[in-house]
Amino acid sequence: MIRDQHHMSPRKTSIRLLGQKLSDELLMQRLQAGQLEACSVLFERYHIPLYNFFLHSTSDRSLSEDLSQSVFERLMRYQHSFKPGNSFRSWIYQIARNLLYSHFQEKRLLLSPEIDLDKNYSESEDKSRINSQEYQDQLQLALGRIKKEHREIIVLCKLQGFTLKEAGQVLECSEGAAKVRMHRAMQQLRTQFFKSNSL
Repeated sequence: MIRDQHHMSPRKTSIRLLGQKLSDELLMQRLQAGQLEACSVLFERYHIPLYNFFLHSTSDRSLSEDLSQSVFERLMRYQHSFKPGNSFRSWIYQIARNLLYSHFQEKRLLLSPEIDLDKNYSESEDKSRINSQEYQDQLQLALGRIKKEHREIIVLCKLQGFTLKEAGQVLECSEGAAKVRMHRAMQQLRTQFFKSNSL
């Protein structure tokens, strides 16, 4: 139902509109100061990216919705653990990462990214090949065989658009270490992908 703006509280309206202009970090400071409306703005900014993060990691829409909601529940519960000067984006993805691996602690995590592993095709051939079910099935098998720490950096950098520096903050390692991990992850993924193709 669409709410009539004339019936909204002036204070809530001003905070909501102001929130759209504030950085994530300043919104967290507002939330920590007791302005709960700041959480609504953060939700609007991050619930879709977080949902996509979980969906790429689980291929389960319902589970991804539940996990996304749980991130914001934890945000409210642990809001005072956020420290001024830190990146909110990295902090909230650390929450998401912990939730994901808690859920899959006893299970095998598979991803469904569109990642090109072979450059010996034209652009049009690449797109058609990458989107094919056979390619995706083979990629799923390969991803299931690589290490967890390699899967997660592929999700962050290849699917979520994180820089290596940002990924390092989420994974609690340096930018240099993240770069090395990404290089090894893609090497391992290619090895497993082409091994499954040769069977």
